[in-house]
Order: sequence, then C-alpha cells, then structure tokens
Amino acid sequence: MKNSAPGLQASNCSRTILFGVSGGDCPGLNAIVSGLLASVGSSKINVATLQGGFKTLCAKPEMFMKGLRVVNPDELKILATLPSIISGSSRTKLNKENQGNAIDNVSGFYALVLVGGDDHARQAGKLAELLKKRNIQVPVFIALKTVDNDTVARPLGADTAIEHQRGDFLSTAVTAWAHRRISIFENMGRDRGWITIGAGTIRLSERDKKHAERAWILKQVGPAIINLIPEKPSYLADLLIEIIQRMGQKEILYDARLRPIGETLRLYALPNVCEGYQFKDFALRHRKKKDTLFYRLLAFDPVLKAKFYAAREHDIYGNPKLAGLSEYIASAIKYIPALAKYDVRLEKAVSALLKCMKDAGISEGELFGKKKFGTSQLSIISAVRINMPNFIIRGQVQNIQDRTYGINIGRYAFKAIRIARKRINSGRPLVHNGFVIAMNKDKDPLIARMSLMPVEDAAKGVDVADVYSDSELRRMGVWWG
Repeated sequence: MKNSAPGLQASNCSRTILFGVSGGDCPGLNAIVSGLLASVGSSKINVATLQGGFKTLCAKPEMFMKGLRVVNPDELKILATLPSIISGSSRTKLNKENQGNAIDNVSGFYALVLVGGDDHARQAGKLAELLKKRNIQVPVFIALKTVDNDTVARPLGADTAIEHQRGDFLSTAVTAWAHRRISIFENMGRDRGWITIGAGTIRLSERDKKHAERAWILKQVGPAIINLIPEKPSYLADLLIEIIQRMGQKEILYDARLRPIGETLRLYALPNVCEGYQFKDFALRHRKKKDTLFYRLLAFDPVLKAKFYAAREHDIYGNPKLAGLSEYIASAIKYIPALAKYDVRLEKAVSALLKCMKDAGISEGELFGKKKFGTSQLSIISAVRINMPNFIIRGQVQNIQDRTYGINIGRYAFKAIRIARKRINSGRPLVHNGFVIAMNKDKDPLIARMSLMPVEDAAKGVDVADVYSDSELRRMGVWWG
C-alpha cells in the first residue's frame, strides 16, 4: 500500500496520533489500531503507524517521516481480525545516541500510543519522562503485550497464545499416547512458566469443558504430563527417575465414551518444559566440580557438550537466546540405560521398569535400542520426540478475548488522549502521561473496564510460584524434585 505519510505537514501532524509496536509481536495488536480508528471517527484526527516501532521512532527525521503510514478508514473492518501487527516491530531501544531523535520526531504530534512487553513498556515510560523534562506537551499512553503472560497487568495476546499452545500440546500428547513414545514439548518463557502451565495443566478449565476432546485427552494422558517451570528447578537425575517411574505405571484405557476397557503399561512420558528452565546441575559450583549426572551425560553426547560449553548466543540487544532446553532432556532420556550405571536410584528405577515390561509380556525392543559408541554398543531408549512450536503462537489470529481487549484499549486510549489534550489546551500539566492502559490479570476482558496504571506497577513481573501454592501447582501437573 502506498505510504501517504510524506504528505503530512506541520498542520496535520498536530492532528495525528502516532502508533507503534516494539518487541515480539503477538495476537490482538491490530485490534488496538482498530479501536483507535473507530474512536477517531469524524474528528479529523489521523492515526499513523510507526513502521518498525522504536526503530522508526528513534530514526533520523527524514527516515522517521518515511517510516510513517497513515491508516485509511476503509481498513477499519478488517484490522481487528488481522493477526500480528500491520506496522511490523523491532527490538530497538532508547539510548543516549538516539533519544534526541525520538524527542524531536514526536514533538508537535497530537499524541503517541506505544505497545510493548515489560521492557519496551518501560522504554515508552522513559520517553514520556524525557518529554516532560523538556516541557514537550505530547500525551504518551502505553499498552502492555506479551505472550509470556508474566506481568501484573493483563497483557494483550497471552490469552490467544496460551489457548493455541494448549491445543498444540494436547495434540502431541495424544499422539505420544497412541504410539507409546516419549514426547517433549518446549514452551516460550524467559524467566517464568506461565505458558507452560497454561498449555500443560492437567486440570480442566471452564473453557476446556467446551472442548469435549480435551477432557478425553486429559483422561488418557494426564498422569504422564510433567510440567517443568523455571520457578521450580530440580536435578536432572531426579527428573529421569520420575520419568522412568511414570513409564512403568499401569494406565487405564478408555473407550470413546470414557468407559474403562482395560489396562496397559504406560511406557511413555510427557515432559512439558519452559525454555527458560534451568537444571540445578547448571549451577557454577557443579560446573566447576562436574559432580552431577548431567556431566556424565555430556560424555555420551559430544554435540550437546559443545553446545553446553559454547559461548552463550545473544541477540544484538544482549538478550540470551534460550530455545533448546528440550534437547538436553531428550538426550538424557535417550542415554538413561548408560547413565543408570552412575546413579543407584536411577538403576533401580530402570530395573523396576524392565520387570514391569517382562510381567506384562512386552519385549525390551518396544522401548530400548542400541547405538554404536566408540568400539562398543550402548543400550538406549529410542524414539524420543521433541516438539518446539514456540514462535508459532505469536502470529495466531486473536480470539474473542484478545480482540475485544485490543479494541477496548484503542478506544480507551483515544478517550485518555482527548482528556490529556484538554488539559494541555487549558494550560494545565499532564498528570497521567506515560501510563499503561490495562486491567488486572484476573479480570474478564469481555466485560471489565480499562484503567490507567503506572508502568512499574503494570509491567512488574509475577512468578507462577507467587500466585499458586505448592499443592495447587502439583494438582496442575507441575513437578520438581
């Protein structure tokens, strides 16, 4: 679509709301633009998107103007249904070199609406403070979004992301059940396991009850689910023992009407892990001494060893890249028979599993295989699967909760902007500049009202373990040694 922003003059810049998204994208972002545009109506106010968010906001003036696109009113009907964000995004941040550009660029505009996760929300708040210090009267309002769902305020996009992640996890779980294979599922989450427990909880929510297949799947596979979250770490040896013990349990089989029709040996497990999960084995004291079972594993898997000791990969803004924890778990499960020689408890668990298989008339070949290791053969557990959908959940079409939430954020933003402009026109200082438009996490976005929240309050991180007790987490399928 042709960029109409170069036609903006100083006169209509003063009647233009700038809108930009920074950080990872998520469902519902276009709904905010839709809500803004619908509220503008016939007020002769333009809405212009910052193509690339903070990257355009902080660019030199000529590049800034080229990076704007005025949203046309005829786009209103489709905006709320589009996934991701039409303006694109970036991870650029304010710094001493570019903040002067950002201040100059937004001066003279009607208002600024910025959307970001906890980090970029604070960046937007910082910009609002800089404008205040310079006495530049441009209202700044912020919307909070993150698929990680780990903030005090309800973030846009998390509801859709978790709903899709749950469906994906359960589909891999029932496939693992059907084939009696171990299936590892890795979820996004830098420091907290909100997506992991949302995807893998063994409890049925009210929304789950509307999906009959979810009740059926959880009835089959529930006891095999092992949710691993960063807030509750454990040692690798303890996890492997837990996995082997669950594989050796008897499982009730059900027909399509959920009637018991017999028993079978499980032979599978469903570790559902957050990408930010860290084994206690990774602690510096263990790295130095190499005194846990994890370091025995590295001797069997040179590729994994190279990855573990390699310099940690970071993006250009210093954020460590996390995905891949499932590879450590998959390798450890594969080499359980070899690792059992170095841990008495694990050896007993493997022996108990073999006895259960023999008693059930199941050959070792159903589960165990061989791999050449140097001049000898290692016994391994074969057919361990890894599933890493991760970024897929960012680009999903928003559900009704996130669509409504996004539209209402846009509407409330315009209302807040008009109030702020009236204060400016009457010569009074802005009171709530740089505030987040949001609601508390426990509120229903279909009926609850928006409110203005200070950035530090809204974007504050919340651990899963601070919200749920240990007993509640256990009932949800979270495990720790």
